[in-house]
Amino acid sequence: TTPQTNPTQAPTQQRTSCIASKIESALLSDPSVLNDPASPQSRARDWITYEDPGGLLDCFAPTLLQRWALAVFYYSTTKDDAQWLSCFPSDDPTDTNCIAKELDRDYVIELGSSLTIDPSQYLDVPDQKQWLKDGNECLWWGIECSNSTEGDVRVGSISLSNNLKGTIPREIGVLTDLELIRIELNFLTGPLPTELGLLENLFGLEVQYNELSGIIPDEIYDLTLMTIINVAKNNVGGIISPRIGQLTFLTAFYTAGNIIQGSIPSQIGNLLDLERVWMFDNKLIGTIPTEIGNLENLVEFNIGFNSFSGTIPSVFGQLENLETLRLDANILDGSLPVELYNIDSLKDLIIARNSFTGPISTSIGDLKKLEYLEMQVNDLTGPIPTEIGSMFNLGK
Repeated sequence: TTPQTNPTQAPTQQRTSCIASKIESALLSDPSVLNDPASPQSRARDWITYEDPGGLLDCFAPTLLQRWALAVFYYSTTKDDAQWLSCFPSDDPTDTNCIAKELDRDYVIELGSSLTIDPSQYLDVPDQKQWLKDGNECLWWGIECSNSTEGDVRVGSISLSNNLKGTIPREIGVLTDLELIRIELNFLTGPLPTELGLLENLFGLEVQYNELSGIIPDEIYDLTLMTIINVAKNNVGGIISPRIGQLTFLTAFYTAGNIIQGSIPSQIGNLLDLERVWMFDNKLIGTIPTEIGNLENLVEFNIGFNSFSGTIPSVFGQLENLETLRLDANILDGSLPVELYNIDSLKDLIIARNSFTGPISTSIGDLKKLEYLEMQVNDLTGPIPTEIGSMFNLGK
């Protein structure tokens, strides 16, 4: 008789081993996390192996790793079993739908420096899918997908203001087709992971109004498609790297309300598409670089409440689209450059609480669109020009 070969592993055991191997290869955290049953990475592996109600994915399914990475994200942002505001997995295994809570985007933009959210501004979005429930992770609330060049469906954006508590996992870097991360107005802590630098398609990083710490990772400046970086209202420190000059598609850079130190690098002048800069309320020092004059599309420049010194560069007069200029609460000095009054588009001029000297030019009357003016607490001399009386939009 023909000798019998050893029997193969049972399919379930083969599948379990294969998935474990795939996840180990994709893991971006320290390998030891997979030995900790309480870690988000381990919980996500066990969920996708044994509990996934979407069915037992084949080990070679093209969406296996992105589904695992999203599960890691969920477990990482439910620290100490904290509950999301909406669309978290319910106890009913047959219930996959949810009513999502979404903040009105116009309201978010208008929040400004406020940290108080009016609950009435949450909009109900019915007929959405709970996380970790539906078999298609692209249907989970806050996830959008698109077809990849390989023909399968990949996660393209994560957008959640949903009471997330915990950290952004390093495995975010597994989702290499991500174009937008918008996880503002949550309670996320810890640093921005350096693995964000693996997301070569990323054009938007919006993590404002959290409790993040650490620095802006240097790897961020490798993402040359980036158009918006918003880390405002966190506890982020470090400096603004001169490498910011590589992000030539950047239109908005928001770092307000952090503890960032150092100066504004001159390389910011390379960002010819830049429209909005919020750097107020940090620990920045140095002078305002004259390269700001290159930013012909600049609409808003706010560096108030820092420790900038020196004078206002006359090159501001070249910025024909500038509407808001806030330099208040610094240690700037010298006279006000007459070129400042050439900015016909200017609506807000706030230079209070500095050490400016000299008279206020009668040319201030040329700022016909000006609506808001603050010049108090300086060392300005001479009379208030009567031309201010012809600025009919002032105080609107």
